[in-house]
Amino acid sequence: MANAITISRIVSSLILLLCPTLSASFYCVYVLTGITDFLDGFIARRTRTTSQLGAKIDMMADTIFVVVCLIKFLPEIRFPLWIYIWIVVVAIIKIINFILGFMVNKKISRSAQRDE
Repeated sequence: MANAITISRIVSSLILLLCPTLSASFYCVYVLTGITDFLDGFIARRTRTTSQLGAKIDMMADTIFVVVCLIKFLPEIRFPLWIYIWIVVVAIIKIINFILGFMVNKKISRSAQRDE
């Protein structure tokens, strides 16, 4: 059940790409997506159905949601160029950290995972 809710967060995040930014439909889907982020973990803990697979799906869903929000919001906000450069630098550092952690441990690092 919790994993299905997490997967619905991935789907709703992708639906956000189709909604006009800052429209009523965008806000509705955004709020629904946020609620699923809370519910999946709550239900998994409550029903004692937490799993490594669920944690991985949750992390993937969170990443997709953040990327979609960046895609939608960054063009709406006028930042100086140096802020965009720092966003890219931080993203590159995070990706390198994730890849190195995976290469060293042959699995997704526990620090990168969350309980559902």
